[in-house]
Amino acid sequence: DNYPPLAELLDELQNMRDIDARISKERALSAA
Repeated sequence: DNYPPLAELLDELQNMRDIDARISKERALSAA
């Protein structure tokens, strides 16, 4: 089986959270 290492998956998850947070912040700023 050829799964990516767990560290890589956690890295991806962190990236997605960072992007999500940035989008939320921009939405809040443009809504204000």
